[in-house]
Amino acid sequence: MGRAGMTMSKILSDKTYDVVVVGGGIVGLASAYAAVKKGLSVAVVERQSQNKDASVRNFGFVTVSGQRRGKHWQRAMHSRNVWAEIAPKAGIQVEHIGLHMLMQRPEAVDVAQAFLKTEMGEGCRLLTQSEINEAAPYLNKGEGVLYSPHELRIESNTAIAKLTHWLQETQSVDFYNHTTVTSVELPKVHTSRGVLNAEHCVVCPGADFTSLYPNVFAKTKAKMCTLNMMRVMPKKTFKLNAAVMSDLSFARYDGFAQLPEATVLKSLLDDIQSAERQAGVHLIVVQSEDGSLIIGDSHDYSDRDYRLETLELMI
Repeated sequence: MGRAGMTMSKILSDKTYDVVVVGGGIVGLASAYAAVKKGLSVAVVERQSQNKDASVRNFGFVTVSGQRRGKHWQRAMHSRNVWAEIAPKAGIQVEHIGLHMLMQRPEAVDVAQAFLKTEMGEGCRLLTQSEINEAAPYLNKGEGVLYSPHELRIESNTAIAKLTHWLQETQSVDFYNHTTVTSVELPKVHTSRGVLNAEHCVVCPGADFTSLYPNVFAKTKAKMCTLNMMRVMPKKTFKLNAAVMSDLSFARYDGFAQLPEATVLKSLLDDIQSAERQAGVHLIVVQSEDGSLIIGDSHDYSDRDYRLETLELMI
């Protein structure tokens, strides 16, 4: 029987941990890894057999360029470096590296040039036409391409399981799946299967803002965000050498959009692509090992529990 099986059969109160993490999504797993690196004993409590929520449904796109300037960007770069370190150890394949941002309009070129003058532009550059023809011939119709070397693309629907397995087998993290935390009264962590003992508890509940500490989440004014994306198989297979974004991304991501030079581009797109802007639609394209492309996405902050067909048509 594997370690996961042994963990499931244990009496929960038979061991005291330094840290109990609530939630086995990427934030929970990252918290577990950070605690392990400090030499702490860790348990992760996950209500499902394994996390099946946003952590496994997104692009699997570890992105840096475009993240908000300052601490947000620095955190993104640190996270990227952690992924680059852990991925080979956990058997997580990196499908492609880097980002190509197609500049469709002169106004986007102005934003890219301003970005390159900031600390966020370190390592990034504008590609020459010959470089575009060689590395991204599918992007040769436009004003140019901004290249960022930082981004990583992994398969999110398999990466979480592999990362969980790696933490179990090599980092001595205990996982209690099919288990719901009902309350936290340290040193007691009460669950649907009994009690765990811990000095610290890190709550990473994903989209569940009501089960634990609802008042805390209410004060943060956290909102649900639903994304639409699609997977397509090109009629003619080709290799995507890096993730792809375009002008709408320059206008959406704060690392670009908050630059003074982005004002003109945002105003232009508000005029000619108002529906996309209002729906939070911008272009991201990444590729999987089988050659299929994941294309998106939109951002819906309403409480509706259904998808709008108009959003899918925009994408």
